[in-house]
Amino acid sequence: MPSILTYAASLATSVGRQVSRATDVAQQAARRAGQRVGGQLGGEIAEEAFERKVKGTAGSNLGRIDDAVSENFNNSVSDNSGMSNPNGSAELNSAMVEQNQNLPPTPVQAVNRGINNSHILEPNPTYNAGGSEQVMSKGMAFITLGRDRPTSLTSGYGGAGHSHASAIDIVAGLGGILGREIDTTGEQVLTNPNPQMDSARIYLSQRTDIDANFNLVEGSDPNLFTRSGIAVKADGVRIIGREGIKLVTSTDTYNSQGVPTGNEIAGIDLIAGNNVTTHPLEPLVKGEQLTRTLKELGSLLRDLNSNCKGLLINLIDLHKDFAFHIHIGATGPTTPPNGGASLVALAADVIFYGLDYMEMFNYDKNVKAWELNNLQEFGKGFINSRFNNTN
Repeated sequence: MPSILTYAASLATSVGRQVSRATDVAQQAARRAGQRVGGQLGGEIAEEAFERKVKGTAGSNLGRIDDAVSENFNNSVSDNSGMSNPNGSAELNSAMVEQNQNLPPTPVQAVNRGINNSHILEPNPTYNAGGSEQVMSKGMAFITLGRDRPTSLTSGYGGAGHSHASAIDIVAGLGGILGREIDTTGEQVLTNPNPQMDSARIYLSQRTDIDANFNLVEGSDPNLFTRSGIAVKADGVRIIGREGIKLVTSTDTYNSQGVPTGNEIAGIDLIAGNNVTTHPLEPLVKGEQLTRTLKELGSLLRDLNSNCKGLLINLIDLHKDFAFHIHIGATGPTTPPNGGASLVALAADVIFYGLDYMEMFNYDKNVKAWELNNLQEFGKGFINSRFNNTN
């Protein structure tokens, strides 16, 4: 009997060694496959996934992978537009290009590349949800139904325990480029909304401090507090209307809190750079009023030109009278002054007088042409927009 037990133990040990050796070989194969796709970091990601799925333990590469995710692969390269390479590291990008050109896709590559909207390896942050919030998410995209909460659980009117502060928060890219699932110790990271860091957001709240939440400067009208609000924020925001867009203010007698809005009309501020100190706000010019004003200015310029023409004619007459006048003395009439030299000078000056008169005529014509070209709707350089209007 002891010999049989010894043999069984020996056989079990041998089988265990073979299984362990096979597991190690499979782990090495996973690492090599990952390296073919993403270089050193890709190999570590594949090995970590193998250890978790097959061995059921957190691998030795956990800290390295978390650091790379939190720093957005730290060695990311830039494309021609200066934007971060969406493929991550230069290593990964080069390996993927080579793979596409020369080799068929590996199983790891086929599953995790994200081609045709398939699964992709990227951070999937965990939203730090409050008890009253309902969260729907996929990847880094989140829709949260709850109460006013611009950042942490204690922020906003929801954090202060107010009623009538329902909110809808739509986010694409929670945490932005720094979004992550775990920290360097392997602990799960709970992510709060962040108006500055999150990539793109539409935020709607029944009661909020919308300007303060997004750090907006005060314009011609005061910033709003304890009011309903909608904010849209992203790297680029486009509002597109197939049949027009209207920006309208002061439509109702009462606001969302039941407070009378008064008879004051709230304006529309266009603020570039979120800075009104260096670049103060100025009123917009109304096109039709500007057109009328410039037409009046053109008329005044033509009147001034007519006065100048009248003065020129009077000067010519005065010069002519001076050149031809004679004096009657005791000995009879005298010749024109200077022995007729004034007549010669008049003959020469008549040419210049004629040129001056033509210049005034052309000036009057140019002012009228300027009015027709710039101040009339049919003009090529009409200063008013044919599509956009304001009051």
